[in-house]
Amino acid sequence: MDPDLQADASMTGIGKTSGLRTALHLAAYHDSIEVLKLLLDAKANVAACVKGVPGALTPLHECATSDAARAAGILARRAATIREAEMEKPCHRPAQPADADEPINEAAMQVRLMEITGFKQPQGLKGSTKRVGEWDLIMLAPPISKASTTREVVQAGKARMKFLWPIHLSTVPMSTPTSESFETPDFHEELAAIGLRGFQEYVNKTLPKELELDKPFAEAFATADHSRVNLGFRRWQKRVFAMQNKNIFPANFDEDRIGLDILDAGANVDFMLGNTKTKAPWPAVDYAWPELYENAVFKRLRARIQESARLYLKRSGWDSDDLPKRFKIFIWVEVFNPGDALRPSAHTDGGFVMGRYWVQAQRNAMKFNFEDPRGINPPFGKTHSLTIDLGTMTLFPTWASHFLTPNMKGKTIVCYAFSVYPDNGNTLDFEDDQTGTFIVTEDL
Repeated sequence: MDPDLQADASMTGIGKTSGLRTALHLAAYHDSIEVLKLLLDAKANVAACVKGVPGALTPLHECATSDAARAAGILARRAATIREAEMEKPCHRPAQPADADEPINEAAMQVRLMEITGFKQPQGLKGSTKRVGEWDLIMLAPPISKASTTREVVQAGKARMKFLWPIHLSTVPMSTPTSESFETPDFHEELAAIGLRGFQEYVNKTLPKELELDKPFAEAFATADHSRVNLGFRRWQKRVFAMQNKNIFPANFDEDRIGLDILDAGANVDFMLGNTKTKAPWPAVDYAWPELYENAVFKRLRARIQESARLYLKRSGWDSDDLPKRFKIFIWVEVFNPGDALRPSAHTDGGFVMGRYWVQAQRNAMKFNFEDPRGINPPFGKTHSLTIDLGTMTLFPTWASHFLTPNMKGKTIVCYAFSVYPDNGNTLDFEDDQTGTFIVTEDL
């Protein structure tokens, strides 16, 4: 078959203008994949226009008109492999301003963006992943629509794509054994051993005392879900952290004030989300973890988080002059035995950024999931899963709701989670949070 064989569009009803179309136009419009491949194998021109017809379109335009995403993908990939000098000069519709009433075809523009940038599409939420230096930047964005996409046509064939308010996830190979990393594997191995010992100490000695002394906590614990042990462990670690920062959280530990929680005292009473309001601290409970806080590797981890958080925030739109010289960082350990999980949570407590560093892990044991910030009703309600890789650190906005699925393997998983705050506590106003106004722009 002649690949440039023409068909009468007035008979097929395709397109918005009358005139002739090639067979490739027809296949593109009807998303006929097999026919499209046959025509391309026969050297059909992906940029062909029907000459002499006013308002003539390329086959890719036909894909845009009919929302033929599969055909658009094939045509765009073929076009990318052909040198521009060997292609016929394509004919385009006259450029229109960005606020034109003509609908923007989301599927075709999304395919074009992926083809030009080389981004790969993650599962769940529509988004993209791009390798930048030592980091994998993952941008989760809503499906492209007229409301969330800006098209600024500069000239024929030129446009600009904007992703409005995506979730910025950055993955850092901190001590990943299988790739070039900042630290060697013994870095996370030592932290995993300390975390496991501290967790066992809490479960076997501290938690029983808390359940005996703190009745409201015991009642809540008895009816809580599979997250309860790690949430209790984090509750205790918050008090340990506050003891390490008495200059920020002055607290009177006299028995006369036993009803005052350590985190309820001082200038920043709501420093961290989820503070308990029960009778604490208890004299019988030890709120110290010297093995962790005095460890040189743990101090080095804190320094690595300082570096990574600063770079993450700059890439999220923060100016260096608007960031403190040193962040206040709260790090807590989570341990997931077989069957353990962590329920969804988000932290809107005045912090810059959150993160997780996996110091002991087994691939495919758990899923690190992010929930769709647009809500649960269709077409939203998506979930994006990140793999849990040993030695990998992931940073993300504090407000991004996330959860961990149950550990389905036999190996215990250990994670060092952290929240990064201004140097004087939770003083960041949500209106100043640049991670919530993050915009990605790509020239097409």
